[in-house]
Amino acid sequence: MKRIFLIIALFCASQSDAQNLLPNSSFEITAEPKVTPLYLPASWISPTQGSPDLFTTLISNAGWNVPQNFAGYQFAQSGEGYMGLLIYSLYRNNDVKRVREYIQNEMTESLVQDSTYCLQLFISLADSCIFASKNKLGVYFSATKIQSNDFFYLPFSAQVLVSPDSFLQEKQEWLEFNFEYKASGGEKFITIGNFTDSTEIDTLNVGGGSRQNVDNIGTYYYIDDVYLGSCDSLPFDTGVGIREQDLIQRNHNFYPNPTSNLVHLAFEVKQNEKFSFMLYDLQGRLVQEQQLRVGNEHRISLGGIIQGLYLYQIRNNKGEFLSGKLVVE
Repeated sequence: MKRIFLIIALFCASQSDAQNLLPNSSFEITAEPKVTPLYLPASWISPTQGSPDLFTTLISNAGWNVPQNFAGYQFAQSGEGYMGLLIYSLYRNNDVKRVREYIQNEMTESLVQDSTYCLQLFISLADSCIFASKNKLGVYFSATKIQSNDFFYLPFSAQVLVSPDSFLQEKQEWLEFNFEYKASGGEKFITIGNFTDSTEIDTLNVGGGSRQNVDNIGTYYYIDDVYLGSCDSLPFDTGVGIREQDLIQRNHNFYPNPTSNLVHLAFEVKQNEKFSFMLYDLQGRLVQEQQLRVGNEHRISLGGIIQGLYLYQIRNNKGEFLSGKLVVE
């Protein structure tokens, strides 16, 4: 099953590359780099002295591996890799508070004046973070490279703001964001990061975050599958992402977690609905499946399942699902 999903993901990525104005849009490499963490995949650069992080299955160093790395636990949205960006730090030192990380890409062709392009990207908050942000992660289009010789924020006005009104706090799912951008004409570079000063930072404590490091004391986002191109050929415009987002809004509570042999799932299953609880190990193997009955409370026995980290899905017969992580002690 996992191999099938991987083939489908790679097929989607290869199809999107033909239409995508951003080369290497899913941050892939072909061999393990000799130097980490100061390494960027082909076609991407850091416009400042900051050090955005590449996470991929091809890096053997545990700190930058996929799915487990120093910032958290997350599979790639597609392919084998994704990027990590420090959006801001909450250290007391004012200079450190201004530290930012950015990624920049040169488009395969310049944008045409007054033409409308679609921008799509996927974001996930790293597990180690206890703070989320809103109105801070920006996308800036420019005709030439923007660069700086320090580690601080770039004082440009991003034309696109990701999640301007809501705190971007999802740690388990990849959240899909779609935008339309009307070109001024001549734009050749795209830069992604936080373009605002620390005085304008608004934070939300989302809990979690056991690692006491710079990423824990601020906000650090994973980014994958950045698309810029025709609105007629969005690479992941299958409808599944939209249905998943609608389903994510459906309240559910899964407890206790960690657990030893029994979990309770608070999730409403209505008449004429069919939902199943599915548990996978980290190799993608299905270790348990249970159909959920109509009602609001469900008991799930984990008898016979060995200790470890698992991934669960609450899936209906339309292919829509919620997912998360479960620790069995």
